[in-house]
Amino acid sequence: LSSNLIGPLGGIAIANALESNTVLQKLNLDSTGITDGGCTSVVKALAVNKTLQEIVLGNNSISSASNIGLIIKANRTLNTLFLPLNSLSNPDAFSIAESIATNCSMRLIDLRNNKFGPEGKTALEAAKGKNKKCSIIFQIPYT
Repeated sequence: LSSNLIGPLGGIAIANALESNTVLQKLNLDSTGITDGGCTSVVKALAVNKTLQEIVLGNNSISSASNIGLIIKANRTLNTLFLPLNSLSNPDAFSIAESIATNCSMRLIDLRNNKFGPEGKTALEAAKGKNKKCSIIFQIPYT
């Protein structure tokens, strides 16, 4: 579905399908315009989905990841999460950091090109140190 502009309503429709999914293991929603509304629905569906292992949510103008942190904590099937090129900030970094410190199934989280400051980066580095299996990819934008 990458690069198909499905918007927030498309994200909600996908979320409804994910709740009953028992087959799909990878989902690429990169550059689909789902924004925060669609992302929130998709992430909530991951609370009940036990099949999806990888999700790509890059370049979707997502500015809040608080629900993502909660799902990382709860979902032990998901092991790869791509969130580059969004508008996530320090509070989102703190939520994600807290979650990955306790989730041993998470293997890769791509957080490149978001709006984390030094405090967010420090929190993510500390969490990465606690969870040796998780490889966090991120960079702080230099202004």
